[in-house]
Amino acid sequence: MKYHPSSRRGRAPKDPSRRRKTVLKVYASPSQAALIRRRARRAGRTVSSFLLAAGREPGAIRLVPPINREAFANLSRIGGLLNQLDRHLNAGIQLPFGGPMPDLFELAGLLLLVRQQLLGLDTK
Repeated sequence: MKYHPSSRRGRAPKDPSRRRKTVLKVYASPSQAALIRRRARRAGRTVSSFLLAAGREPGAIRLVPPINREAFANLSRIGGLLNQLDRHLNAGIQLPFGGPMPDLFELAGLLLLVRQQLLGLDTK
């Protein structure tokens, strides 16, 4: 079956100069291989991207503890709730509770900062 270029679906092909097509072999003992797989999983990467990042620049791999990933997910949900609250306020919908409203932009900024810190990202 032939495809017309304009009817093709999916991701656009990578630039040939950026396409990874060279295979590297690494010999490791079973315990070393398990360690590399475990560290790649903890870093949230594939083994290939983990080793490429480790080879490109030392210290590029940051292991993110599972508790940080859970906290990140919870903070994402909180961010979604803040967005809903902001939408209701902007639409003029009366909220069931009274009192002063916090500055939602400040809360959103602090939320983003905490999420970045949980993942070990540079927050400067």
